[in-house]
Amino acid sequence: RARGPDKALVMLRNCLRWREENGVDRHLDTWQFVERRAVKKFYPYAHHKTDKLGRVLYIERVGRIDFAGLDTVTNMDRLLQAFIYDAELTMTRRLPGAGRAAGHPVDKTLTILDLDGFRLSMFDARVREYLTKVSQLASDYYPEQLGMMFIINAPVAFRAVWNFVKPLLDHGTQRKIRIYSTTGYQEELLKYVPADHLPVAYGGTDESCDFMTEHGPWVDDEWRQRFV
Repeated sequence: RARGPDKALVMLRNCLRWREENGVDRHLDTWQFVERRAVKKFYPYAHHKTDKLGRVLYIERVGRIDFAGLDTVTNMDRLLQAFIYDAELTMTRRLPGAGRAAGHPVDKTLTILDLDGFRLSMFDARVREYLTKVSQLASDYYPEQLGMMFIINAPVAFRAVWNFVKPLLDHGTQRKIRIYSTTGYQEELLKYVPADHLPVAYGGTDESCDFMTEHGPWVDDEWRQRFV
C-alpha cells in the first residue's frame, strides 16, 4: 500500500505497541486453538499448497459458514484470536516454508473465497461485526500479505455485501480482488495455480483438499506435532 514515510512510521509504531501489549510474539506458544477441527466443520477454510509464484493458497468456503454451529464450539473473541493465530502461522511458518520450496522469498498469498451457498440472510449484524474487526486487524497489523483474491460463485445478493466490505479495504487491496459468478473463474485460476495444486471443485486436479488436513511445503514434523 502506498504511504508516506511519516504514516508508515506511525503504523509500524502502532503495530509494535499492539504486539507488545497483546503478547502477539508469544501467541503461537501461549494460545491453543483446541477447537480448530470443530470450528472447521462450521467454517470451512484451508491453507492448501501454493500457486505458480510460490504464494500460499488460501481457500475459504464463505457460503458454507454456519454461525449458529460456530456458537456451539467457540465465540467471537476466540474467532478473532484464531485469526491472529493463523496470521502469525502464515507469517512465521507458511510463507517461509513456501519460499524455501520456491527457491525465492515469498511474502504473499493467493486467496479464493467461494460463495457457493451464500444467502443474504447470512449477512447479519454478527457477521458484519466479525468482518469489520478482521478487516481492521488485517489492515493495521498484517498489511500487504494479500497478493491476489478471487471471489467466486458470487450471487446477485453479494452486491449488498460488497457495498459494505469495499469501504473497509484500502484502494490497493481493492485492485487485487476479482469477482466472478459461477463461470469463467476456473480458466482464470489455472493461469495462476498449478492444476495439481488446485482442488477439483475449482477446475484443478487436486483431490487432497478436505478443509481439515493442511497440505503445503511448510508442513513438517514440527508442524504436525504443534499445529494440527
